[in-house]
Amino acid sequence: ISTDTYQILDQSRTLDLFSAVQHDDSEEESEHKIWPSWVPRWDIQPVSSYLGVYTLSGNSSWGNDNLSMFTVGLEGTSLKFPAIVVDQIASSTDVIAGDTFIDRGKHIDFWMKLTAFDHSPQEHNLQRAEVYQRTLTAGSIWSGISSIAVPELGEEGVRAGFAALWNTVCEAADAGRVEFLNKYRPELQSSDVKNSDLGFNIYPVEEFRETAKHGDASTFVSMATAVCTNRRVFNTSRGFLGVGPKVLRRNDFVCLLPYKVPFVLRRVGDNRYRLVGECYVDGIMDGEAMDPSKVETIYIQ
Repeated sequence: ISTDTYQILDQSRTLDLFSAVQHDDSEEESEHKIWPSWVPRWDIQPVSSYLGVYTLSGNSSWGNDNLSMFTVGLEGTSLKFPAIVVDQIASSTDVIAGDTFIDRGKHIDFWMKLTAFDHSPQEHNLQRAEVYQRTLTAGSIWSGISSIAVPELGEEGVRAGFAALWNTVCEAADAGRVEFLNKYRPELQSSDVKNSDLGFNIYPVEEFRETAKHGDASTFVSMATAVCTNRRVFNTSRGFLGVGPKVLRRNDFVCLLPYKVPFVLRRVGDNRYRLVGECYVDGIMDGEAMDPSKVETIYIQ
């Protein structure tokens, strides 16, 4: 199977097949010894979009889907790649369920864990809000695709939909302020309640309010659900925010391969990794992390 799969990769000259790779939470180390980690598990039904297949911005400065300029080989059951190791995953949310953005409790839980990634003393602003918006929709990959479930929105429509969604989150948190405080910020004393930043007003809501009037929260939820279901949102040591496979762990690595989206890899030895799966990482999707001096040869087992 591994040789046949490699031949498919070699003949197609793309890594589209890597977008289909999914691993099960219950997989043991012994199972990885049977099949290479980069061989797709066809028995696992995908429940979210393939980021690499559906990403519209295919003109990446890194690979542009073409491997012809690189040497990619098969050594035993390991694939040999040129790669750039961008950063290491520091923390992540829980696995995102299909109703995470619909169920009020799950939604607030999700936002509290997500905003806890930010340790910068700088005040959160519209720029950070847009990072969240792009991450949850993998760069708004559905904004230009029209379907029955998600009409074509364009970038402004996606932004307005996110603003509308965020306003509902703030309202839900405000409605249960005391309960919210006890659950998420128990370290605060009652005297601090009025003047404290509880975390749910981290966005410039006033700026969102007008934008939200033109947005549809349910449409944004459909987009975010399509992208994030069965995945985790994570941050890296350098502060990048991304969305990736449900089986990713702390200390996994975000790496650039000759393809249009990054991948999460797990180090198992010197220059040797297992493939965890594709990811979207805001801030490196347009070639920003492409540094020829950092290209190294790695092996994916």
